[in-house]
Amino acid sequence: GNQIARFSVQGMHCASCRKLVVRTLLRQPGILEVEVDLSTGQGQMRYDPTRANVSEALRAVDGLGMGYRAELV
Repeated sequence: GNQIARFSVQGMHCASCRKLVVRTLLRQPGILEVEVDLSTGQGQMRYDPTRANVSEALRAVDGLGMGYRAELV
């Protein structure tokens, strides 16, 4: 079944940062649902382990060039 991965994102400053991070993660293969708390920088995503590469999905956030640092916790 689907699994949950917890992660943190540093460098988000506002609601539109948070939206961008969520949207970027949802675009990655197999990522089904994403929640990110702007005030804590903590998030979780529900994903299909047969289709998703969680570290690669988080790297897509790093690759936005906005200075975000996303990592599994």
